[in-house]
Amino acid sequence: RKSCLKDGRGRMAIETPQAELKQAVLAYLRDHNTLSLATVGPDGPWAAAVFYVNDGFDLYFLSEPNTRHSRNVAANPQVSATINEDYKNWRLIQGIQLEGTCEKIGAPAKGLQALRLYIEKYPFVADLAGAPQLARALAKTRFYRIRPTRLFFIDNTKGFSHREEVDLSGK
Repeated sequence: RKSCLKDGRGRMAIETPQAELKQAVLAYLRDHNTLSLATVGPDGPWAAAVFYVNDGFDLYFLSEPNTRHSRNVAANPQVSATINEDYKNWRLIQGIQLEGTCEKIGAPAKGLQALRLYIEKYPFVADLAGAPQLARALAKTRFYRIRPTRLFFIDNTKGFSHREEVDLSGK
């Protein structure tokens, strides 16, 4: 059952039922690869693009702990992120905006589920074992998990600034 709400311009818009909205967001997460991560740390705000995988609404990415965004997460686990394509027509824009907490979950061996998902989505990672230089670089990385506390799906195909919040209370 769809319900009505006012969009950002005061017009009536159709709200997608939560079950349908969640499935659309999970499909969007599955079909996209790059997350723009926004962090804040001692040197101020920072943004970085990272490859990600998702397990439901939890997002995982690999990073070296000495990168600025990783140091920022260690100092302040509150993050925000976007996932979107590079559109030329604003009427087609779709994407995800989220806020949540981020934590380092350890070496890839400690995040076996995240590693399995990562290799499924990015098979080239499994090939790194055959390239010693790349394997050494991967060994320096750690998995990080973002647990969204708020997540919005942007869909301008339904109207300018159309944005719906996903209810994450029951995930």
